[in-house]
Amino acid sequence: DERRLGRWARRVLQPGEVRRLARSLKRLGPDGRGPLSVHDVALLDELQTLLGTPSRPRKRELDPLEQLTGLEEVTTFADRSARRRSDRAVEERAEYAHVIVDEAQDLTPMQWRMVGRRGRHATWTVVGDPAQSSWSDPEEAAGARDEALGSRPRRRFTLTVNYRNPAEVAEVAAKVLALAMPGMEPPEAVRSTGLVPRFAVAGGDLGAAVRAEARRLLAEVEGTVGVVVAMDRREEARAWLAGLGERVVALGSLEAKGLEYDATLVVSPAGIADESPAGLRVLYVALTRATQRLTVLSAERDAPDADGVPDLLRE
Repeated sequence: DERRLGRWARRVLQPGEVRRLARSLKRLGPDGRGPLSVHDVALLDELQTLLGTPSRPRKRELDPLEQLTGLEEVTTFADRSARRRSDRAVEERAEYAHVIVDEAQDLTPMQWRMVGRRGRHATWTVVGDPAQSSWSDPEEAAGARDEALGSRPRRRFTLTVNYRNPAEVAEVAAKVLALAMPGMEPPEAVRSTGLVPRFAVAGGDLGAAVRAEARRLLAEVEGTVGVVVAMDRREEARAWLAGLGERVVALGSLEAKGLEYDATLVVSPAGIADESPAGLRVLYVALTRATQRLTVLSAERDAPDADGVPDLLRE
């Protein structure tokens, strides 16, 4: 009941947070359980830290001595020391001498707390690209990261070279980066293919247009083709591409991170940009998946100009 939840959480949660929590509770089954996500792992770790590890229930066995009265349990110093050593071993196993965090821009504040507990005395290597962060509030996550790292000395290195994308693709993506994170310098592409990105406009049938553009790219490259759509269109896109073979794959915008394709078809940039507070950064990631060719397919909501260039990608 969203109203009841709102009353209980009046001084703790914002109205939008109450609505999201109420929707998530509705997804639980009749037994109060539902599928866990990767974010739940950090939450469970936080709860374990606050509440402690639950004791394992053991089958009760009848002890003959329980029938006697006036007896007290006597343990030796060795017994108590052995138990303390066992408890310490569990705690020690939870920490590491060196912690490596890759794709650090995507860790949530709670995940930083979880990792930080395991590296309180460690040295760290943290690798990430703020421009590719899918977390809605990068500054909040950065604060949690700083808290996890503590006051230890730091050295920062900036990678300025783009080996994945040709200059023609990088130039298009840089326009979105300027909108997503003003002032951030994009990495410099070291190669050029002379293949100018293609801009196309879907007519009345978006599915037919996606299939046609995917066919075109399959004919132009020998390798893989990635078709990137907004998260809520993944199943539609897979249906549109059915029968085109294993070289083409449809994936949601958040699934594209870390992957690369010989050619990429980005469908409706505005649809990707509008799907979350981090949408522009997610779109930037989608545009940087291509190693050779890039096609951007606009729908009506993208407001393409006469050349098919959507509003988000114009100068």
